[in-house]
Amino acid sequence: MTSDRTRNCLRYRINDGVRNTLHVDSGTVLNITRGQLLRLNETASWMLRLLLNGRDAAEIVDQLAVESGARPEVIAQDARDFFEELKSLGVIEECSVSVASSDSQA
Repeated sequence: MTSDRTRNCLRYRINDGVRNTLHVDSGTVLNITRGQLLRLNETASWMLRLLLNGRDAAEIVDQLAVESGARPEVIAQDARDFFEELKSLGVIEECSVSVASSDSQA
């Protein structure tokens, strides 16, 4: 028996007028529209890189938890705070999408 269901994924996109340079251990984000320059640490740069590669917030938290060994609930709160700060600075915006997934049951 197969059932189809949809889950909402919270994804973000970089706003127009924002440029970035991301390295393994740091990053720089320039918001041309607001005239702001942001420097990112290693973790923030890594999270933004995953976001730019199309990962949703939950996927980023899961991957960081596996790689760092930290508790997912702590990482989830830190990730929410980071993304909220980027949103408030006009760097990113939400673009929620629905993703179809199917569960197979025997």
